[in-house]
Amino acid sequence: AVRLTHSLGRCTAKPLLATAPHHVVQHLDSALATRQVLDAHPLFRCVAMGTNVANWSAVQALATERAGAVRAGFGIHPWYAHHYAGDKVAGGGASWLAQLRAALMEVPDAVVGEIGLDKVAKKGVFEAQWRLACELQRPVSVHCVQSTGYLFEFMRNSPRPPAIGFHSYGGNVH
Repeated sequence: AVRLTHSLGRCTAKPLLATAPHHVVQHLDSALATRQVLDAHPLFRCVAMGTNVANWSAVQALATERAGAVRAGFGIHPWYAHHYAGDKVAGGGASWLAQLRAALMEVPDAVVGEIGLDKVAKKGVFEAQWRLACELQRPVSVHCVQSTGYLFEFMRNSPRPPAIGFHSYGGNVH
């Protein structure tokens, strides 16, 4: 997947842009740089994946602005899962899961991502997003680092979304 990141003001969590089949990572420092890549490659198609609630609106704006070239993805990346306890944002914020459902309902072709597991990431955050993707029949983009045993056991015992894309997967190909 091509992964492009850009900052969003004071937000430290960055959205991701991804497309297959190449495994090239490129970090961009601004929304302008992201738009320049899209302008330079008119046939480029990607998924802009939010990494937490704070950047979902920027992802949606980019997908709306670049309809046909950019598909939105909304999720809680495992690097930020520790900010989310149960269904609340750390510090007493509103329900992130309700916000995720609302974002997905507002954008019918959005994927759930980027979600996943990264060593000690909160499994409950991953599982809630997976269940929502299954319920709404949305594809998922899964980040998985040092958690393949748990991930595959979970997948064996759970319903599956219509499509699963792996990112940062380090497990066996079999």
